[in-house]
This record gives sequence, C-alpha cells and structure tokens, in this order.
Amino acid sequence: MKVFIAGGTGNMGQNLTRKLLDKGHEVVLLTRTPDRIAGLIGRENVTFVKGSILDFDALRAGLKGCDAVVDFALNMDGRTPLDILDNETRGVVGLLQLAEEAGAKKFIYTSTVAVMGPGVTEDDPIRPWGLYGATKAAAEAYVKGFHEYFAGFNGERDKPVTMLRNIVRPGETFSDPAFEGGASESWPLIRNIVRKVYKGENLEFNINEGCQWAAGKQVADVYMAILESDVNQEIFLAVGSAFVRHAEIAEMAKELLPKSPSIITVTGEEDPWPLRSTKKIKDYFGIEYTGKEYLKDHIAWLIDQCRKEEAGEPTQDYNHSTK
Repeated sequence: MKVFIAGGTGNMGQNLTRKLLDKGHEVVLLTRTPDRIAGLIGRENVTFVKGSILDFDALRAGLKGCDAVVDFALNMDGRTPLDILDNETRGVVGLLQLAEEAGAKKFIYTSTVAVMGPGVTEDDPIRPWGLYGATKAAAEAYVKGFHEYFAGFNGERDKPVTMLRNIVRPGETFSDPAFEGGASESWPLIRNIVRKVYKGENLEFNINEGCQWAAGKQVADVYMAILESDVNQEIFLAVGSAFVRHAEIAEMAKELLPKSPSIITVTGEEDPWPLRSTKKIKDYFGIEYTGKEYLKDHIAWLIDQCRKEEAGEPTQDYNHSTK
C-alpha cells in the first residue's frame, strides 16, 4: 500500500509512518521542511513532497499512484474566521477533491474532540469549541458529504465517489519523537509538571484535574486499523479509556526523581465528569488503551530533556527541531 500523509513530519504523521514502514508499506510525506527529520532522510519507501496543504500542484504530484490519503496537516495561520477558513478548511477540501481525482481508495481526516464540546460519543451533536473546533467541524462536513463529484455544467451527471472516507477525532495526545530529529508531542501541561518536579518545586492539584491521555503510537494504531479495513463514512474517537489525573503525572515524575524534594498536594472533592467513549474503536478494531502504558516512558524522556537543558546540551523541542 502506498500512503500519502499530509503533515507527515508532525508527531502523529511520524508515528503512523513508522507503523506503515514496519509493515512494508510505502509513504509519501507532504511537508514544508523535508530535511527536518534525520531519521527519515534517504530511507527506503519514503518520498518527500515539499509544500503545504494549500499547494495544490504539489498535492497532485504527490498523490499519483497513492492508494490511501491521511490528513494530519494543520494550518491555522491568521486570527479571523475568514483567515482560518481559507488556510485550513480550503486545504482539507482541496486534498479531498484531489485524492478522489488521483484514484485513491481511502481517505482519513484528522479532526478533534474540540468539535464535540461536552459530547461523549461519536453520535453526539457537534458543538464546536472555538474557531479551531469550528473549522474542523466544517471539514468533517465536507468529508462526510462528498458522496458525488460534480463534473461541471455541461450536462454530465454527477459521478459517485468511490473513495472510502473516515474521520478520527484524537484527544490529548503525548509522545516523544518517533524518529531521530522528529517532533515531540508533549503538552505544555505535562512538560511543566515534569520540569517543576525536576527543579524540586511543590505542586498542588485539584482532584478533578486530568485528561484521557493517549500516546501518539496508540492513536496511530487506530489509523492503521482503518487503513487495513473497509469501513466507510465512520467517525472514531481516539482517546484513552481512563481519566488520568494531573497529580498522577507528578507522582510518576517524583518516582523517577526520588531525590526531588517536591511535595505534591491534592485538594477538592471528587466530582467525576463523563468520560468520552472508547467503545467504538474497541468494537470495530479491538483497540483499547489508557495512555498510562507509555506515560512513564514519556516522562522519563522529558526528564532527560531537563538534564540536557541544565547541562547546556542540545534538546528536542515541541516544534520538531533541535535547539
């Protein structure tokens, strides 16, 4: 299988790329910075296409011969609704159209739980939070509504779209780089907790502070399962099945830094909020994870970054590069 990945040098793109390469597939990575990831340069079965998701000529060239398309790209440049509509939603719709024209058999769009508001399942009404959630919801509508391709005003009938189209909504995702020089996906919240424990600072949390964390490689398993299946026009939540308290992250860091004098305090009364459902990915693909499986490894990686920073050595930052 030959898979075109938009946003291929981002953390999620890297994690899926690793899984595809490990299974002998070929990947085409759309990126504005092809030289960003040392671990992928010159690698067999990897082709780079330089450009953004708004560079339709680059998309056409890269999509030739591809069996599937996965869109991880995010272009939220600008501050106004029109800016974001033009920079983000237009790119997704262009990629969708060009993928169908190129003969791709499968298309996966990366949305977000931010389209759901307080929703719990994939079937709950869309209630976008902010412009980010709104533009993702708009793109979802195009992906779901692309049943027929309008051929023009020349008397031709619309032709049915045969490309299988699915949507993944990740939540809070963390990961250290999947390849040498690759991007990390470490939320500022996790990084700040680990940094404070490393420095010996005290931390206080409300008992209800937490997330349904997931490791990037676990979320990539959902994409891989969709690519290997014939599901169509489905939406999948890709979140951890457990509520992981922020205090637990601090305790994990403290366990890995036993000499840290940090004192971790938890306050408040427990008031659980409804967890987003992971039933669908389990029912369809047998996939279930809590995020805890890799969280301690990620914290250990962040501790190592703290040590390098303290020693004046190069560190890997959130934006892919070494500084």
